[in-house]
Amino acid sequence: MNSPYNGKFRVSQEFKGTAHQGLDLVGVDNKTIHATVAGTVEIAGNNDPNGFGIYVRIKADGTGYRYYYGHMSKTLCKVGDHVTIGQAIGVEGSTGRSTGSHCHYEIRKTLDHGSYLNVSTISGIPNALGTYDDGYRSASVKYQVYAGGKWLPDVTNTEDYAGIFDQAITAIRASISSGDILYRVRLYNNNVWTWQPWVQNREDFAGVAGYPIDLVQMKVPSGHIRYRVHLLNGGWLPWVTDCNDVNDSGYAGMSGNPIDAIQCDI
Repeated sequence: MNSPYNGKFRVSQEFKGTAHQGLDLVGVDNKTIHATVAGTVEIAGNNDPNGFGIYVRIKADGTGYRYYYGHMSKTLCKVGDHVTIGQAIGVEGSTGRSTGSHCHYEIRKTLDHGSYLNVSTISGIPNALGTYDDGYRSASVKYQVYAGGKWLPDVTNTEDYAGIFDQAITAIRASISSGDILYRVRLYNNNVWTWQPWVQNREDFAGVAGYPIDLVQMKVPSGHIRYRVHLLNGGWLPWVTDCNDVNDSGYAGMSGNPIDAIQCDI
């Protein structure tokens, strides 16, 4: 079974062909919507306020089929992104023509409205009302940052970002669902940008309260992690995968520019 959720979800309305061209699904364990196919994001936003509302449309690699994920509260991807199966692309919501929080999941052979395919057959999701479990439990990284004089709430993977725009981050702490994560930061102290010691999991935190951070490094000894940062008074920088601490390379950030937000996932 290949559902847009990780874990338990509920079918609230079946696929009925022309009468209802997709499946309506409601997350039980979580509300994050994940890509069920590898492909290119063609739409990500409120492009259909009278129908799908905020939605994501992905053109599948190979087949060219269009995968629709409708009625989101927000998207976690942008037009032009190439996404992989299981990647978070949005959060369930009730935008557009909707009577309650859910994800309308639909597959079309082409862009034509009448080219719908049987999403139940393709995905393996039963075409019957009820609660199901796709059995998938992804590895996750949980992280939080210190900004504005306090620790902000934990964030898991790319369901959101950790930080507040326009408030410099001065400390980070993180853990993963299985195994260890190592991370360190570079901060500004006594007119010098200096790398701080590596921290493992939440045994400590990386940083010193009151001193802004410009660079971050992360690595997972038994796997891979990707991460990116948002510049204070700037924008998001490209994703970095793992790091190479030789000569202090392989970091997320821009030298001398404090950061105010971070995202990471495994």
